[in-house]
Amino acid sequence: MTFSKDVTITFDVGTEYNGQSLNIFSRSDGGDDGWEPMGIDCSVVAGNCSFETDHASYFAITEYTSIAETEEGESDDEDDDSEKADIDSWKAYRYEDQNSKLCKDKLKLEIKGKHFDKDAKVKIGSKEAYSVERESSKKIVAKFCMNKLLENKTSRKKTISVINPDADTEKADKKIHLEDIDYNMLVGDFNLQTVEGVKNIQKALAQLGFLDKQYITGIYGSITTEAVKKFQEQNSLPTTGYVGMLTKAKLAEKIK
Repeated sequence: MTFSKDVTITFDVGTEYNGQSLNIFSRSDGGDDGWEPMGIDCSVVAGNCSFETDHASYFAITEYTSIAETEEGESDDEDDDSEKADIDSWKAYRYEDQNSKLCKDKLKLEIKGKHFDKDAKVKIGSKEAYSVERESSKKIVAKFCMNKLLENKTSRKKTISVINPDADTEKADKKIHLEDIDYNMLVGDFNLQTVEGVKNIQKALAQLGFLDKQYITGIYGSITTEAVKKFQEQNSLPTTGYVGMLTKAKLAEKIK
């Protein structure tokens, strides 16, 4: 079927592809001809990729220059169990989960790359993540219990690895140093009315070098007050020693 004028086709591909140009393929209704490149691409903006066409067809969009077929005629690029994962980058931060009785201190690891299978396993050293969420073939998020990761006292530098089913293990180029992983906190985490809120303030100050870690006690005493004053002075804030909204906002900004 051919249209009297071009129509716009939009794919929702996810914000992780923003700024990338993806390739467009089409195929006939019967599916016997296979996927054929249309010779056009589209740029991803706000997670969407749009292109114009003058005919009806089945369309596919991919970062690759070809599409392999399964027996059902679907792309198997993302779910090829035999393909090795590829790690481009990763970032990690600690956070506290007060709703967990067994593991309150946790580590969240975000890994970007490609060929991440839906059943991929993630390890730090020999410890396997208790949770792995595959956001796409290019990004997975793994969660660990910090106590388990810190059980081995001999070394705090560990290797990050991703293992797809039936494929070789892929290791990150850079090792993770567990003692250097900082807490990720927002303004709302700095609550002077709770022990955990005060601890979060002290953790942020320690992370920024204004307080020794031994003083992360949850008690807002004179040592914490002086550390707050030093932080305020270096960031052009009123040196009150009190963590108000301006100081909270600056703490959150600095530890991101």
